[in-house]
Amino acid sequence: MAVCLTAFEAKPICVIFILSRSAHSKGTFKRHRRKLHPASQLCQTLRGLPTPRANATRGPLRCVATTLAWLGAVLYLSPALAADAALSPNPPGPADGNSATPYVGLSSRYDDNLLRLDSAARARLQPGATSTSDNVQTVFAGVRFDQQFARQRVLLDLNLNHQRFDHYRQFDHTGRLAKGEWNWHALDDLEGTFISRYTLGLAPFDAVRSTARVLQQEHFNLLEARYLASPSWQLRGAANRYSVAYDVAPQSAYDFALDAVEAGVDYLPATGSSIGLQAGHSRGKYGNGSLMGGVPVNNDYTQNELKSRLLWAVSPQTRIQFLGGYVERRQAVASVRDYRGVNVRLSDTWSPTVKLGVTASVYRELGAAADVNANYSLNQGIGLASAWDMTAVLRIEATAAFEKRGFNDVSTLQNTVPQARDDKLQRYGITATYRPTPHWKLSASLFRHVTDSTIPTLASRAQGGALGAVYAF
Repeated sequence: MAVCLTAFEAKPICVIFILSRSAHSKGTFKRHRRKLHPASQLCQTLRGLPTPRANATRGPLRCVATTLAWLGAVLYLSPALAADAALSPNPPGPADGNSATPYVGLSSRYDDNLLRLDSAARARLQPGATSTSDNVQTVFAGVRFDQQFARQRVLLDLNLNHQRFDHYRQFDHTGRLAKGEWNWHALDDLEGTFISRYTLGLAPFDAVRSTARVLQQEHFNLLEARYLASPSWQLRGAANRYSVAYDVAPQSAYDFALDAVEAGVDYLPATGSSIGLQAGHSRGKYGNGSLMGGVPVNNDYTQNELKSRLLWAVSPQTRIQFLGGYVERRQAVASVRDYRGVNVRLSDTWSPTVKLGVTASVYRELGAAADVNANYSLNQGIGLASAWDMTAVLRIEATAAFEKRGFNDVSTLQNTVPQARDDKLQRYGITATYRPTPHWKLSASLFRHVTDSTIPTLASRAQGGALGAVYAF
């Protein structure tokens, strides 16, 4: 279900899309599956991108080739590429089998514009702000379980982490993470996945933009089932719920819950490809009366969609995925804010060698916005990700993403003129991961984020890097 909350960097609901797609990617049964190198499984939802200026007037579907060439040059020539974090919370250790793996880790991250403000002058206007940059130290400990019970596999990861800021000490906090996954099987032709995740941590700085500490709790649950009706036909369905809540006002006005269901049917030729049709329904609801600046705002909505889905196994090295169709969103208040149109996402995963994988994606999708000036944005983007296993112990990953967000600019208040808003985002990253032993995982990363907006106070530039280490017992 491809629904994104653009008010908060498109992170929350994009997570739902990633999980739904990653679960669906396992939808073909064993007789149709192809074993791929992990480097070829990097198809991620890449937030991104105003296309290069020469192509800015064209739609992303028409300038894919030029943009990808430009991105390739960036990935291999620019030293400013970066990644958001120095390490993955997943510890080194066995990937399969019955195991319980405790782990500990630490990281140090530098960010030259922590609060994501448009200028140093504006940063100095924030209470207690004397610097735009900060160093963040993180220590964490957890345990990862991987258990196989006959045909059932259960994975569980429990994690506690503490972050300490050198300058903005008020942001110091202890976060929590709990996530589980059950890959279940029933009878011979019915299988699926149940995923549950809970996190507690700081709200994204580009959503808060202040020196006040705001913690957010996120819950996500997904149940998916796939039934092989015959060797060539598959039925599938999924239901998920996502919610986010903030601990302080006025951010609590953006508390949000999304309930979504979808059902589909796929034709599975013996080539390993698939083609299908799916229908989805979702309901988004903002809590706490949606009081924004003391003004009551109702941005609740329902959404229906009908999409076609294609997975084309062009060759053992190349796989193309397409998901697109008609989307209709109806607002609870004021039909002038409704949306009807086409959403589409196209991605290509290419693994020219067993050590190299490249994924390119282009999309046009509807996002949600909790604002008095807009209730949705139309996001057009393009992204590129690559992973290179230089040796058995050294891996390099790089990403580049661009996105243009056009907000609908329809005021939720009567007799007011909305403030026109269009955003352009650029994200670059590079990460190196080194595993000197089966127990150690060391990583280093760099990142650069650029946000331009027709509302100047929403623009920002940020870059930085991180170092991290994880030890699995």
